[in-house]
Amino acid sequence: MESRLAILLTSAGPEYMGIYLNPSLSVFPREPDVVLQALRELATYIVSKGSLRGKRSQLGLLLEVLGMEDKGSRWNGAGL
Repeated sequence: MESRLAILLTSAGPEYMGIYLNPSLSVFPREPDVVLQALRELATYIVSKGSLRGKRSQLGLLLEVLGMEDKGSRWNGAGL
């Protein structure tokens, strides 16, 4: 999971991280839903217009966690 998040943040670069994440990080950890929404918006931008355009599979399980793919589409809970 951490590697997928690193891929997202690296692909976004400092400019888009600042646009999407800086405002939400000011309320972390009091409002984690705000940070989750910012990550969702950043991921949406990156996979639709950014450097991962057309490469959703590189973000894998992170898209499921962010609610951008159906639960169980990347991981079905096996191995617990």
